Amino acid sequence: MLGIFSGLDAKTDKEYILEKKRENKEYLLLIIFGVICLVHSVFARELYDGISKDNVFIYSAFGIFLAVAGLWSIVNNRRVVKNEERLKKERIEHTDERNKKISIRASRISLRILIICIFLIYTFKGIKDPETRDMMSSLCLILVISYFVSYKILERKI
Repeated sequence: MLGIFSGLDAKTDKEYILEKKRENKEYLLLIIFGVICLVHSVFARELYDGISKDNVFIYSAFGIFLAVAGLWSIVNNRRVVKNEERLKKERIEHTDERNKKISIRASRISLRILIICIFLIYTFKGIKDPETRDMMSSLCLILVISYFVSYKILERKI
């Protein structure tokens, strides 16, 4: 099973190693986001009124999860890069056309489900809560803009 962010085009092990190093930079960002979330949640009770201990716990746990997931992924990538047999096996798996098609279709299905959920929240919760309505509208706008921008960038590259 390929992850949402998988589907590399590396033809050689050297290219795949470069892709893994690029991935590690993205995982480093994930760790940074996790630490920011954790630190923000720790100081949230002092910064804002009415923040419950439950919210602090949930956001702290989320921050820890992001940081640990990023760290685990970096460690895993380094292990793959150091093991030649595992590197080749994973490269073949991640560049396999069938796996790429499955990953793309699964991503499309997930995106459709996400859009439906945003619409339902917008429709039923947003009518009573203007903040929720504005947030869901913003998410839809971000989704549409990011799709068109990424489409245009990929159209030039491919």
